[in-house]
Amino acid sequence: MDRTYLTGEKVLLVFGAFLIMMGIICNEWLLTKWLCLNGDIEYRVKVSIRIVEIILIAIGTGIIVFRKKGLTMNMAILLITLLILFVGAEIFFRSFLPQEKTGVSDNLFDYDSILGWQLIPNKTGYFVSKHEFKTKIMINSSGMRDREYPYAKTPGEKRIAVLGDSFTSSFGVPDAEAFAKVMEAKLISNTEVINFGVNGYGPTQELLMLQTRAIKYSPDLVIMVVYVGNDFDDILGISDWIDGYRRPKATIDDQGQLRITNIPVPLSKKYLAMKQAHKVCNLPRSHFIDFIDQSIRYIRRDKYDIGFMPSELRLCKKNTGSDMKEAFRLMGKIIMEADAYCKKNGASFMVAIAPTIVQVYDQIYWEKIIKRYNLNSKDYDLYLPNRVLDDICRKAGIPVIDLTKALKSSVDEGRDTYYFQNQHWNKTGEQVVAETLTRFIVIKKLL
Repeated sequence: MDRTYLTGEKVLLVFGAFLIMMGIICNEWLLTKWLCLNGDIEYRVKVSIRIVEIILIAIGTGIIVFRKKGLTMNMAILLITLLILFVGAEIFFRSFLPQEKTGVSDNLFDYDSILGWQLIPNKTGYFVSKHEFKTKIMINSSGMRDREYPYAKTPGEKRIAVLGDSFTSSFGVPDAEAFAKVMEAKLISNTEVINFGVNGYGPTQELLMLQTRAIKYSPDLVIMVVYVGNDFDDILGISDWIDGYRRPKATIDDQGQLRITNIPVPLSKKYLAMKQAHKVCNLPRSHFIDFIDQSIRYIRRDKYDIGFMPSELRLCKKNTGSDMKEAFRLMGKIIMEADAYCKKNGASFMVAIAPTIVQVYDQIYWEKIIKRYNLNSKDYDLYLPNRVLDDICRKAGIPVIDLTKALKSSVDEGRDTYYFQNQHWNKTGEQVVAETLTRFIVIKKLL
């Protein structure tokens, strides 16, 4: 028998055995012991491991069984070549072009019995939106994305406390470019602007943040930034938030008084599972595969694609449903409660309305939404929730500014104000918001 043929057969036998061995080694028990010393592997990752395990064993077995076939050697050479190329590409990308994962690089949030969740004091991480930004996030010792502040004010200085969700925490820009810091550093002299924004918060949590934390800093003015895109849903408790966190809930009793329930906020099963001794961990990801995946998505994506069911479909319907009517009613109660609490503690109060990207880029987005969902445009008023908020505040004598006009004006001048993928304010948007709020505060003499 040909010696070369025998050598080739031995090579295939060894290669097949190697693949089978790799399939046996790549099991979830061993990988957990090696790579997740303090926890367990996420379920979807376990499924992927099992699939890879089966594929490796199947290919290895096939090579051994059919090692005498001429085609088997060619397939083996192809597999080895692809494996070498993949390993080389992975080494290259990890060394020279590491791929950032979209979202928060480190867990910056944890449970809070009153607020549902909070920013973890003294925590540092990165927030990434692929192809848009990578921002270093530093939380101070009091759980705010801000510098350190003593409770007592410096004599002669004023203080502004800003409440809100991710549009207030401003994770899309560096610290100095967040609108609260722009106001403090460049626009309002002798005034500290403290950022109490926390991603995912709704007005109920913002009221509680005011009552339990912000008031300790003796603010002269409190600004509640209401994001019309999801704050009404947050009030109704339609959605909780990431990682199984839950919210305190607002209700109105039979006497028409606002009541906050669901405190202490219960821990969900998902959260408890995460915090057990066997925490879920993720296996090292492939930077090369991430690069290919993100590149394909970036090439194929529509810059102006919303990517999910637009909230405007419910919020802006003229024939308002019972759920939205209740949300508007609760919003009014929360805003008036916050105003009364501020007055009781010697502070002014105002509301800033943060529009959705659809409202600011209405000629691009709204027309596409109407067409995609086959809507009758006469049944909708794109700015209905803004007008409802404005009406609530004006009837209660509460100063209110809708930021939509200023943000749209910047766009009309050729300056984009939002990230199109992340759909939050970019540097220009933060600057416009800072300037608009400052001008309003000065005109209304709120300080």
